[in-house]
Amino acid sequence: MSPRKGTAFLIALSVAVVVAAWWASAHPDGLEWVMGRTGAQDGEHAIGAPLADYRLPWLGEGFLSHAAAALAGLAAVLALGLALGRVLRWTRSR
Repeated sequence: MSPRKGTAFLIALSVAVVVAAWWASAHPDGLEWVMGRTGAQDGEHAIGAPLADYRLPWLGEGFLSHAAAALAGLAAVLALGLALGRVLRWTRSR
């Protein structure tokens, strides 16, 4: 993939994530659905979450907070995937 196509792909993916954040934020995810079905209370989390409720706390409530959290999650997964790819490539070249 050429750098120009790669950049266009990342921009399109970012736009798709922002649009999906608007749509998905109104609907509970699978874990929240199960918690609702089992009667678990909000706040009964075993561990803390860096992006709890799919938002960035310092941006308040709203679309911008959800979209920024989605982009942060996308960046984290992309970075982990690239790091894993480099490690695998490095181990295979030995």
